[in-house]
Amino acid sequence: MERDHPASAVQEKLAQLTPSERRVILRDVEPGMKRGRISVRTDAHTRMGALYPFSLADKLAVITEHSPLFEPSAGGGPWGRATVPVEMVSVLLNHLASGDPWTIHGPTVDLFTDQEIAMVAGPVFVGEAYEIEREVVGLSGGRRTESLWILTSLYRPGDQEPIAVMLLSTASLKESYAFYDRDLALLAS
Repeated sequence: MERDHPASAVQEKLAQLTPSERRVILRDVEPGMKRGRISVRTDAHTRMGALYPFSLADKLAVITEHSPLFEPSAGGGPWGRATVPVEMVSVLLNHLASGDPWTIHGPTVDLFTDQEIAMVAGPVFVGEAYEIEREVVGLSGGRRTESLWILTSLYRPGDQEPIAVMLLSTASLKESYAFYDRDLALLAS
């Protein structure tokens, strides 16, 4: 993605990754793997799947930084319709992650370790149809984790310029994968 501003801290971290020599959990994943575009939307009362078992209305009932921009009844601010809060943009962009085409061996305990959301040509509106595209942009690892970096882009159907993008790093704990040592030995032989 082209930009006319300095790299963010998360983008700098991604640029400085050292690929792990041996991957077990992420052994079948490579940078550049993509999921084709799929349709998504968020409505006020739609639950966002197993990872996010709540709706936008549920989130707005407990949000700490509420705004009239999020409320359809308030006219949605200058756009005349309700916008999606940033923390729900992340939900919209990640709620279908379990259906990605790349194979991650597990089950594992996974933690979000880095996340950046950029509004490129936003805002994102409640009840509007969008498309997302997900791409593996990095892999890394440490003594206790294997990490997967995904860039998710949100588009209006058929458009080429994203409305919003999310860079998300997920670290899988090696010790949480029951067959890690066995698979590591098999891969080394």
